[in-house]
Amino acid sequence: MILLKIKNLLRAINRLPKQINLILKQNKIIIGALSDNYYGKMLCSLYHANVPEKYYNIFYYLSPQDVCIDCGVNRGRFTDILILRNCIVYGFEPHKLLYQNLLLLYILKMK
Repeated sequence: MILLKIKNLLRAINRLPKQINLILKQNKIIIGALSDNYYGKMLCSLYHANVPEKYYNIFYYLSPQDVCIDCGVNRGRFTDILILRNCIVYGFEPHKLLYQNLLLLYILKMK
């Protein structure tokens, strides 16, 4: 019984670094969003779009007026990031219901 408790305690201790890293990452995102600066909003957008951190630099180096093509826009998470960077975005969505939603989300908002 004591041996089982010790094994469970050791497993919990081994998981601590992963949990601490996750908490630090989430805090960084929350602090960036609350600071209401451009990069905080960008960081939140990238996190919610499930972009791996190693690809963040691609989005940071996009300059305004770059032309981007989003094939399969889906819910528009990447499109939102590209619009945030002031890129010209051409998006394509074959799914009829998603397409209708995107029309409401982007086209009608611009008018």
